[in-house]
This record gives sequence, C-alpha cells and structure tokens, in this order.
Amino acid sequence: MKLVGFILLLLMPVQSGQVLHVPDPYPTITAALEASSPGAIIQIEAGEYAESLVIHKPVTLIGRGIVVISGQSDRPSIIVEDTGGVLLDGLTIHGGEHGILVYRSRDVTIQNSNIIESRLVGIKVRQASAEIINNMITDAQPPYGRGIHITNGMEWPESNIIHNTVIGSADHGIMTNMAKVNVRANTIIGSGRAGIAITEMTHGLVANNVVNSSGENALYISDWSRVIACQNRLMNTLPPTIQGERYGNGVTVDYHARVQLQGNLVMDNARNGVSILASSIVDLHANRFVDNVLESVWVDASSQSGEAPPIFCREPDWGMQLWRGT
Repeated sequence: MKLVGFILLLLMPVQSGQVLHVPDPYPTITAALEASSPGAIIQIEAGEYAESLVIHKPVTLIGRGIVVISGQSDRPSIIVEDTGGVLLDGLTIHGGEHGILVYRSRDVTIQNSNIIESRLVGIKVRQASAEIINNMITDAQPPYGRGIHITNGMEWPESNIIHNTVIGSADHGIMTNMAKVNVRANTIIGSGRAGIAITEMTHGLVANNVVNSSGENALYISDWSRVIACQNRLMNTLPPTIQGERYGNGVTVDYHARVQLQGNLVMDNARNGVSILASSIVDLHANRFVDNVLESVWVDASSQSGEAPPIFCREPDWGMQLWRGT
C-alpha cells in the first residue's frame, strides 16, 4: 500500500508555487523534478545525491545544508535546456563532464554554489544566457578543464559573471567566445592558461577582478573582441613555457581586438605588463604598471596604442563607435 501511494505521489504534478521536499517524500531530486509543475520550488536537505539532473521547466532548486550532487564524467551533472526562469542556489556539484550546462535557455541564475573537479567546464553557458553569482569553482580537471565558459551567445541576452571565485582550472579560469558578457568582481587564481580569456568577437566589460598566478596571461583578449577592462588587478603571471610576446603578460591584446584599459593595476608579471599584437588597438588611461619584468606596454608594428580620455567603468553601448580606427 505504501508503494502504491508513493507511485501516485510521483505521478501527481505539483502546482506552480508549491514546495517539494527531498528526500522526504521525494527520495531523489529527479523524482521531485518529474513531479513538479513550472514555478515549483524544490528544497533539498543535506546529503549526497548520485544523480545527473535534466531541467526542462522553470523551477528553483535550493540546497538546505551541504547538498552534494555527484555527476558522471560523460555527462553534465546538471543540464538546463530549452527553458527559462531557473534558479540553482546553494548546491555542491562534484564531478561531471560539466558541473552545470545551460543550453538554449535564458533567465537562469546559478548562485551560492560550489562546483568541484568538473572534467571539462565547471559552468558552461552555450547558446544561452545566465546570471552566475557568488559561486566557488575549483579544480576543473586537466588537460582542458575551465572554470566558467560562455559561448555562442551573441543572439542571447548578456551573461553576468559576478563575485565568483575560480581556483586551479587546468585551462582558462573564465573564457568567453562569441558572447556578450559582464565579468565583474571575480577572483581567479592559478589558471593553467589565462585567468580571463575574452575571445572570438565577444563584447564585454571586465571590471574589478583580481587575477593571480596564471600560466599564460592574467587577461587575454583576442579575435575582433571589443572590451572595456577597468579597475582590475592583474598580477603574478608565471614565466611562460612557450616563448613569444603572447605569453607571460598581465594583459595580451591580440588579433584585431579593440580594448580600453583604464585604472588597472598590472604588476609582477613574468614578461610585459601589456602586449598589443596583430593589428589590435588599445586606449590607455590611468593604469599602474609595477615591477613587470620587461616592458610596461609593448606594441608590435601592426598595432596601435595611446593615452585616451577617461571613461565610465560600466557596460558600454556597443552601438557607439568607441574605438579609434573602427
């Protein structure tokens, strides 16, 4: 009789606004998701849950205490797909191909969570947008592990990456390509390549971040990207294992990128404070360069750099012609 009652419970959809509890009466998060209607809140009590979650509807998942979701290496631990209005709050996600994958979705918020030892990416947002706020992403695995990756999002609303800590990523700490992003007030430590990599025509604001002890560059901007980078601390890039002006710098601007650098502290990097390469243009204002091993600013023959008037450290209107030579 108890079994029949539990089966009926699973088959009964929960109305919007109602609260479901895991593990009592729903023994798994998947069971609660299957029973939920759009707008439901799923409260998960402390414990370890060996599940891979698929979310196709607007729901809220809230961890109460230490809630560990242990994923499998061949799939995301959590995938949010073809939906919106999803909140993930207070979860610990261990392992998985991706800790969290957001795909073809918007109005997704990931906050106050720990993502540990993902095989490829801690939080990946692809053809989607998300608010990624106050998370800890650690030890994305060799050889390709990245902390946060926003990709193929130009047709989607801007993604915001704010107040996160990313430590020990094997590849880039935070990476974007073909996206619109606001990367603000994050701490990125010990990335194998760049602490922050803004690539492939990304439009972005990079502000108030601390990047320390990266393997290649603290901040790398390339491939026709347009970026305002202001009030960051870009420090202690390690001696490069690859020779050339692209590596070991506080900032590298590369391949036709257009960048405004203002009010940054660039210090103790293994090569240059800033390297400007491959037909890129950089406007500089009120940056501090301290104890970089080679040049404060190094510009190759194809690129341009010069002092510029101050700007507001805020998200720009990308329809404006902000850069010389564009």
